[in-house]
Amino acid sequence: FSSEGQVCNSEANPCSSEGQVFNSEGQLCNPEGSHEMGVGSAWRDSLPQAMQKGHSERSSASRPRKKQKKALQLRRSSLSSVSSDLQELEHRSRRRRCYHLLQKVVISPQFEFSFSALILVNTIVMAAESQYRGIDNGFKLGYPGSKAAASDTWPNATDWFEYCEFCFGILFTFELALKCICQRWQFFTELWNVVDFLIVGAWLIDSSLGASQLPIDPMLLRLARLARLLRLLRLVRTIQACDSLYLMTTAMKGSFSVLFWAVALLGLVQMMIAFVLQQLLETYVLDEANPLDKRLEVFMFYGTFARTMLTMFEITLGNYMPPCRALVENVNEFYMLFSLAHKLVIGFSVVAVITGVFIQETFKVATTDDKIMVMSKERASKTHKAKMDALFNYADEDGDGYLDPSEYEQVLSDPEVMTWLAAMELDVRDKANLFRLLDTNKDGKISRQELIEGVSRLKGGARSIEMVSVQNTNYELVNIIKAILAKEVKSPPAEV
Repeated sequence: FSSEGQVCNSEANPCSSEGQVFNSEGQLCNPEGSHEMGVGSAWRDSLPQAMQKGHSERSSASRPRKKQKKALQLRRSSLSSVSSDLQELEHRSRRRRCYHLLQKVVISPQFEFSFSALILVNTIVMAAESQYRGIDNGFKLGYPGSKAAASDTWPNATDWFEYCEFCFGILFTFELALKCICQRWQFFTELWNVVDFLIVGAWLIDSSLGASQLPIDPMLLRLARLARLLRLLRLVRTIQACDSLYLMTTAMKGSFSVLFWAVALLGLVQMMIAFVLQQLLETYVLDEANPLDKRLEVFMFYGTFARTMLTMFEITLGNYMPPCRALVENVNEFYMLFSLAHKLVIGFSVVAVITGVFIQETFKVATTDDKIMVMSKERASKTHKAKMDALFNYADEDGDGYLDPSEYEQVLSDPEVMTWLAAMELDVRDKANLFRLLDTNKDGKISRQELIEGVSRLKGGARSIEMVSVQNTNYELVNIIKAILAKEVKSPPAEV
């Protein structure tokens, strides 16, 4: 109210500018002149009860709206934050999927084989470069037949070699970078990766700073790439096309113990003979009465222990005639007996026995390896399937995918087919019984799968497991018959 007692909160009569509040009798309710309506309770008590009630209702109605507005703002901010978090998670998930896909590609055998093929191509280029340098060296030495320099024989070859080397270096650096990204610290836990890192690093130094900064010939570093081809030995067990290579590597790995003892035995025997022979020939070499050229020839083969040892292995494994002739022609003809005895006993008998044991042990290791046994079984299954497919295609004249009895009888009436099946150890004399055994689902016809599985099951002699199964079945039948007979004996006879 105003000082005259009029309502001042209407549009026609606004409140005073002093912000003072009066009651209905015109008395001042906030004598301090405070603009804060909430200070003191006298003015509120002086207001009519209806006015207080309306004020409280308006304030209580405005509070939920403010809360709703704040809740809406919080909801909007939370939704925006959640949306941004979802986008970030989706972005991270996409990057993680790409990274896992890259890891899968890098560690795959196909990736290794691709860069191994690239190493082979690089080897061919290096062989051409070596041939180029050899032609140039022959021309510089004046070797017969080298009539022109390499630059004249192969023009612009140097630029081509440099371009190829740059391309190979970039590709191998790319390979190394991919492996470092995907394998991280595990990259340096493998020896081959460290070798690759050193080779690529040396190439980068050679390309950026020049060959003068390297302590070794860059060509030797490029030749070191050939050693990377040995990495393929790790992959032969994962590629079916490398079954033969895996067989050879497994056999060689399993024969190391036999090789060690063979070398030890043969080396010990050769050392004993070399000691004796050197002592016998020392007097001849030092005797000045003998011609110098003959003494030099004998010394060339038997002068020192190392020379004598090399001569013993040459007699055993190589051309034995020049060392033997040096003894027979220069020292004494009785050394012929020693040469022949050594060749027959050591070069023939001992070496043949060692070779036989080596081959036997190698095959034993190869046949007991689990991976080789699995590969042999898979290869035999594939071969059998291919043969049965050819037989089915030959016998299925109408092309319906089944062999009916007429087609079956017709194909088995061919003597060549019967001989071929007999060679596969399949008994085809009882054709009707064989048809029933092949028709496993008893629909009166043989499918392709039934032919493949049935012939695989029926060919060959009786297996031990089949004989044991038959014996167990007979034993169960005998027990059942005995039980039936025992019941009949115990039961009283029926009255007539």
